[in-house]
Amino acid sequence: MHTVRTNLLDRITITMSLLFMIRFTLAVFLVCFLTQCTGNTQAQPEEFVVQSSSLQGYTQWLRATEISGTGNFPLLLGRAHYSSSPWVTRRVYVNTLAQQGRTQGEFSIGSIIIKTFHDNTGKWLLGEAMVKRQARGGTFNTDHQGWEWLEIKENGSIALDSAGREQRGAQFYGNQCNACHAQYRTNDYVFTY
Repeated sequence: MHTVRTNLLDRITITMSLLFMIRFTLAVFLVCFLTQCTGNTQAQPEEFVVQSSSLQGYTQWLRATEISGTGNFPLLLGRAHYSSSPWVTRRVYVNTLAQQGRTQGEFSIGSIIIKTFHDNTGKWLLGEAMVKRQARGGTFNTDHQGWEWLEIKENGSIALDSAGREQRGAQFYGNQCNACHAQYRTNDYVFTY
């Protein structure tokens, strides 16, 4: 009788263990299915439309570069970004996503790179930003890997023209941003920072 009871308890224990393992496996499968097994429970957005609120406080981001004077710029810059002005200081700030893109080679949706320009007294001259709005294959600025170009104010808000329209777009500055940055297509349109 004791042996029968022990065998019955052993069978119940084994059955309970198997049921637990099946439930655990199903739970893991369900979580993996719901997150598409990416290891990241937060899916990357399909599009990031930057607002002024996303840019404010940019001076607290990583200051990736600061160059004063004419520096050692690629010849491709020509007159862009005050490159021939010895009295201008340029600072480049990058958000966390852009920092990751620098090491991964391709920038994630939501990567923001801001370049500011100040004269030799520190007075604000201009601010420009490039924002990864969509990944390659998206519908925004398809020929130029989804980048959007903006002009910003010193406080980080998007600059407005005289009619009150935000200074931004895929073909901003008469498509000059795309045309110049396309020369660095293999570095996802980013010269350096």
